[in-house]
Amino acid sequence: MKLSQQNYDTLRQMPNEQITEIVYGGGSLQDDGQSGLMALLLGGNPLVMKERAQGAANLYQAGRVKYIMPTGGVKWDTEFGHISEAECMKQHLMNMGIPEEAILLENQATTTRENMIFATLQIERQLKAHGDYRVYVVTSPCHMRRSLALAKAYLPRKVLISGYPGVCPQGMPDTWHQDEFQAERVYREAELLHRFIHAGDIDDVEF
Repeated sequence: MKLSQQNYDTLRQMPNEQITEIVYGGGSLQDDGQSGLMALLLGGNPLVMKERAQGAANLYQAGRVKYIMPTGGVKWDTEFGHISEAECMKQHLMNMGIPEEAILLENQATTTRENMIFATLQIERQLKAHGDYRVYVVTSPCHMRRSLALAKAYLPRKVLISGYPGVCPQGMPDTWHQDEFQAERVYREAELLHRFIHAGDIDDVEF
């Protein structure tokens, strides 16, 4: 089946197994074990930023990326003050031992699509990267499939794109439906995938 053929208004009535395949499927959570130039660390609310930052820190500390770019301009009240998502995740990264010179800040984006657009600008300005290079998209597991689809649509054509999920024990494929907050995130992701497909922004999802 294709997601584009489903009724948007009845997505939340689908069986958990189908929602799981829509949101987490397509190999989006598989680590390819390769190395790249940078981890593109996507912002979110304060409940998820630290877990996403931990995923990017893991990549850096394993020697698999040279830089981490926390991205997101929405401001939240955090333990570090009223600051942007990117600034908050930078603080988390530094607390995890990531050197400041390896962190490239992007704090203008307000949506996942804008994450990709503004990240492209910062890659050009700060790294002046050309040719083929790999970027790891780091985000929560339930956010990964849509993020990878948007990365492939909006990052430069020659960029090699991989995914690396943050540490999120409550939001995994086999547990999301057990928690009301996580379930709402997952249903919302299915709806956003449906919306972006119908808008022509990303490819269709088969499940």
